[in-house]
Amino acid sequence: MMLTMPLANGIDNILVSIYGLEVFDMGELGVGFMYGALGIGLILSSFFSHLMKRGLLTLAIIFIALEGTGHILLSLAPSFYAALFTVVLITFAGGLGNICLDTVMMKFIPRSKQGTFFGLMQMISNLSLAISMGTAGFLLEIFAPRTLSLIIGLAYLVFTIMYALLFARVDLVKEKREFIRSI
Repeated sequence: MMLTMPLANGIDNILVSIYGLEVFDMGELGVGFMYGALGIGLILSSFFSHLMKRGLLTLAIIFIALEGTGHILLSLAPSFYAALFTVVLITFAGGLGNICLDTVMMKFIPRSKQGTFFGLMQMISNLSLAISMGTAGFLLEIFAPRTLSLIIGLAYLVFTIMYALLFARVDLVKEKREFIRSI
């Protein structure tokens, strides 16, 4: 999940600018407000992190589905203000999903290996993000911004189904024991 989600995240980062500039014709101020909405959603998600204690992988999958649904709603947003609210919801769900994943990883990976693991994941994530942002520029030559937002929303939903199927087969307790033995 930590490796594939940045592929969609990079495209939605570019779409935020396009929505502010072109879709709603709000200029640089619109881009600023859209990025502000991104920040608000992420900040709000951190305030709710203490409420999530169990079923973190299931919650992460649910939050990814909510992100995808948010992108579909963004593709239909009738006004700039509706788009801002939708972006807050998208990043709120994304932030909570990331918190769930990071918490699972922190419980799973021994402390002595966490620095190396999270550093490697961040490096791969940033590379995926950069590639997908470059791809977004190309895709915007083919698709209208609202269409691309719809496609990204559907991609999130496909990822959700893929992750749900993968995690339905995983026994985390057993996997943790085997992982620790292999270290």
